[in-house]
Amino acid sequence: MKSPKQIKKVNELKCVIADLHDLQTNFVQKLRALQPFADNSSQEVGDVFRCMIQRQNYLCMYHKRLPPILDMCSVTSTKIAGDVNKKGAQDDLSSFRQFLQEPLNWVVESVENIKQLCAATPAHNPDLHKLEMLYETLMTESIELNAVIHAYGRGIVSSDIRKLRMHSMVVELVNPQTDERKLRYLLLFSDILVCAKIVRKDSIKQKNSVINERLKSIRHKEKSSQSIRNLSSQRLHSKSPDLLENSDRGDPAVRLETKWMIPLNQLGICLNQRVDYDNLKMSEQERKIEQIKFSISTFRSGKRHLAEEGSSVRLRRLEHSITKLEGRLVLQTPQLILPISDNSGQVRQILLVTERERNHWRTALETAVYQVKEGLASKSSNNTSCGVLVSTFDGISEKRTNAEQCSPRTTHSEMNELLKKYQYLIRLNKTGMALLKDHGVPGITGILRTTVHGIQGLNELDSYHVWIEVDSYAQFEELARTRVVAHQPNPEWNQTFDLQIDEAHRICFTIYRHCDVFAELEVKLTEDCICNKVISMPLKTKEATPRTITFTFSLSLCKPCEVRNRSVTTKHGRVFGHPLPDLVRRDYGEQFNKSPSDPKTHNDSNKSKNIRVPKIVVACTDEIERRGLREVGIYRVCGSNNDIQAIKELIDQDLEEGIKRLPCVEIFVVASLLKQFFRELPESLLTGPGSIALMQTAENPNEENRILQMKTIINSLPGVNKETFVHLVMHLLTVNRYKEVNMMDLSNLALLWSTALFQTVTRHQSMERTPANLFDSLNQEAAVSFQQTKTLHIILQAVQDNFLAFEESVKTRDI
Repeated sequence: MKSPKQIKKVNELKCVIADLHDLQTNFVQKLRALQPFADNSSQEVGDVFRCMIQRQNYLCMYHKRLPPILDMCSVTSTKIAGDVNKKGAQDDLSSFRQFLQEPLNWVVESVENIKQLCAATPAHNPDLHKLEMLYETLMTESIELNAVIHAYGRGIVSSDIRKLRMHSMVVELVNPQTDERKLRYLLLFSDILVCAKIVRKDSIKQKNSVINERLKSIRHKEKSSQSIRNLSSQRLHSKSPDLLENSDRGDPAVRLETKWMIPLNQLGICLNQRVDYDNLKMSEQERKIEQIKFSISTFRSGKRHLAEEGSSVRLRRLEHSITKLEGRLVLQTPQLILPISDNSGQVRQILLVTERERNHWRTALETAVYQVKEGLASKSSNNTSCGVLVSTFDGISEKRTNAEQCSPRTTHSEMNELLKKYQYLIRLNKTGMALLKDHGVPGITGILRTTVHGIQGLNELDSYHVWIEVDSYAQFEELARTRVVAHQPNPEWNQTFDLQIDEAHRICFTIYRHCDVFAELEVKLTEDCICNKVISMPLKTKEATPRTITFTFSLSLCKPCEVRNRSVTTKHGRVFGHPLPDLVRRDYGEQFNKSPSDPKTHNDSNKSKNIRVPKIVVACTDEIERRGLREVGIYRVCGSNNDIQAIKELIDQDLEEGIKRLPCVEIFVVASLLKQFFRELPESLLTGPGSIALMQTAENPNEENRILQMKTIINSLPGVNKETFVHLVMHLLTVNRYKEVNMMDLSNLALLWSTALFQTVTRHQSMERTPANLFDSLNQEAAVSFQQTKTLHIILQAVQDNFLAFEESVKTRDI
């Protein structure tokens, strides 16, 4: 420590610590002065917490100056620690390094505390906006410093400082065969992914009590000596006071224990999957989840009545039952799998509830893995002694780079020590399973009428849809999806959904462009926003260059008697093999005979602008555009015949229930189902005369005349047929936009769809095949099939090139 440079670094760090101390003292004084006025809404609470921004800046300065000091500590061994702690033991070095890093823990604590403070602040309080701005600023200031925890005691240099990137509670599918699930806490650091087991501290008490009971049994049976009794008695009373003392100090009721961890340079992310249930098991699982939700809602209703009566004993029992049910629900609800593999080929299956949550984790993991690999590649190129960078996705490589050999491995015990810093992040209910929301503050219960109006600020002609999630049961769950609005700037939906919610606190709108997340908006459910008024909120897109758009919606709380009766009108007839006009009339009732421009239907959010496309067609095309555009061979790869038949029978029995089931069905099954619907129509979509006229027109050598004649023929089709065909054409063009990924260009799509849309030879000619005419018959069918494919390709290409345009009224879809 004789070097002037080292002395300067220590002095700089000392100055930062002094400034932090003064700032913290000032903050505490202001906070105490604020306490008598806590109930006064006019008090500027936000100004008091504004100094935390300055503290965050000081913490960043402290972080930059700390690594050299830690490196000096590793060089000077235990001398510095001995001078400070006056002990000189090897443990002093670790405790001293931990002591120096303690201020870094304030970073994530500050962000989390301000987040909780925002959640507890009433919406009408003028300080809420300041606190929300403070939260955003703290997140921005801490982006390079978020929860920095130095892996002390290993001599790791400053470049290896570990940062927490993302964390959340998840469910791990331990055994897919038995559907065994475990609650886990997943933490993504800058260099490693850690999956931790959540251990309740009262379980430690139970283990101790079991040990004590065994000791008592031994004493009773063997009548051991007084020394053993003294020893057992000492063990009996040694740990309980500590646990009670910890609980009195307000320590977390749980601890994290490392279950498994994967270094990011050895981590692989597999394709998204879904829990593989057959139809029978899927129905049983859905019934089980709905039964748990019903029980929770019933118990919550009883809890509210008991709270009014003041029955504390029964209330506690009921709360315990509710938390147990919530825990079961948290384990059973997730069905979306995010598979994660290591370099040995072992796959860990993480279960998540919503597609939004899975997308967040996948994006974070892909970004972190890319950064680690880029860092290793740059080290390898800058240092020739580092060896060759070897991919770790195909198994354990026999070759190891010098950089990998030099980097120390983190043991489970070291990781457990690190995880102690993050125990306070976990919010559990009393069963240790479900995530607590808003510290037990009662949420909104009832029927939330949600209307999605539209978006302003989007000038591109593209396809958009919105998913709606609500956190009724301790976690976000998808409750509704809007239709897909295709090829329209500033898309408008004006769709209303009646969402049954129970103790909900937040609603989230996720806007998709095709199958990509385009923007997100999470709204706290307060009296100010549940007012049946149109709310316009700005939000930033998730594009490479973010921009600000305006999303409009409205929320209101309805009584059950105000909800429109939605009788199922599709149980009285089958769907497949039924004439198109009858299907549309059955789907939309009186709307079928109304013009889209009728003033009585134009402003009604629940009535369609386009009522001439069957619901099953719109449901299938929307589902494919949501999650099938990147599937290789979509419409070419056939789905399972058993699955197709099962969903087809369900749709014929109950159309609405079948449409609800589509998101759970394999996407290739949905694509095959749509093609089968058109094949089984009594009359082809383009009709017999229309098919012949279009195929003849395709031979017209004059392109301009050919396009005009085709447009005339399409416009002459029956209204339902024309608008359904146009809807399908626009959908196929959307699929074609992803041809580089799904390998489905216009030629392939025309080949696969022509026989389903045109009148085939066997439909209008009952020519009996005999050995004499078999060859001619096959040649004729082949020639007709070729001409159909050619004609459909011409139509698709003309629409794509804007040579063939359709009326505006058919560009907006609805169910």
